[in-house]
Amino acid sequence: MVETYIVSITTILAVILTALFTYFSTVKKERNQQVNKYRLEILERMYTPIYRIIYKSVFPGNGYEGVDENDASLIINVVEQNIELADPILEELVWNLKEDLYHNANNRDRYNRFDENRKVLDHVNYNYNLLRKKLGLPYDYAYFSISERWRMFRDKRKRRISRIDALKEIRRHLERTK
Repeated sequence: MVETYIVSITTILAVILTALFTYFSTVKKERNQQVNKYRLEILERMYTPIYRIIYKSVFPGNGYEGVDENDASLIINVVEQNIELADPILEELVWNLKEDLYHNANNRDRYNRFDENRKVLDHVNYNYNLLRKKLGLPYDYAYFSISERWRMFRDKRKRRISRIDALKEIRRHLERTK
């Protein structure tokens, strides 16, 4: 009689734990899918078009000297069309570009290039590569600090060691069962 109670309680606990584990793992998976979908949308609609505009302003030999009035207007339009995807720093940088364009309209010969201090370029390059990294796409390591690169290397190494240990354990188990 006691044994049937223990068996039924154990079964109920196993079912509850399995249900909880399944629920939390499903919620985490769905959340990660939503986050990655949102990151991809930001990358495709915000940073990739701006990156292409800025990339046109880089001249071989001279490097980046800023964007012209037309390119600055294009960057502003991309951000305004996708304002819900813009981060606060990008919004501030675009406001600065707008102010520079306004001052340029009043003083026609004052500015030839905008973003000469490279703030927009650096912000776009960093976030473009960060989003690509988080999505598992190829990215440029150069835009991350030494400490970030060290952490990424350490994490990759830790995952590799875990995989190797798991494979060794599987091999040991297979050898014992033979």
